[in-house]
Amino acid sequence: MTEADMFDLQDALNEGAIIAGILLFWGFFAALGLFIGDAAPRGSPLGSMGQGLAGLLLTAAVANVLLYIVFRAIEKAKA
Repeated sequence: MTEADMFDLQDALNEGAIIAGILLFWGFFAALGLFIGDAAPRGSPLGSMGQGLAGLLLTAAVANVLLYIVFRAIEKAKA
């Protein structure tokens, strides 16, 4: 096993920070959607749109992280 094949803690921390940044980015907008949904009057279309938007953005966050992990794995496999 060469030194390049060994696990590098700094790389793992950098990857974790990037993933956390992605989740924070999408999480901010999802929280904004929840706020819109909660601030709207009961039964209004804006309230249900806010809740739906938050769910959509959280789904996008998870998909974005999964895609990032897959693409990084492919990139590392080619190297």
